[in-house]
Amino acid sequence: MSYTKEQIQEKLKSDIRWMERAVLVLFDRQTSDEQLDLDTHHMNGVGFNGMDARYLSWVATYIRKGNHLSGRHIEKVGKKLPKYWKQILDEIEKRESISA
Repeated sequence: MSYTKEQIQEKLKSDIRWMERAVLVLFDRQTSDEQLDLDTHHMNGVGFNGMDARYLSWVATYIRKGNHLSGRHIEKVGKKLPKYWKQILDEIEKRESISA
């Protein structure tokens, strides 16, 4: 199934399952040193940008421990994620080509 930019951005703003999955996908795109430091060191166009890295990396580790977003974190993450729509589309397309 293909998604538009607008559809992905809306999901990243409002669908908790998409939000949590996107945070994990983007965290996995961080380099190993960035994952360890919960920060961005390389401006390589993948993973989190420098402004979001610390918070969204923390969120990723929180989710990986089996927790779910709630309260103000849903709102905060929902504001940050839409700008990453292209990386999420890339992952969707990559997974679709593997399963085809």
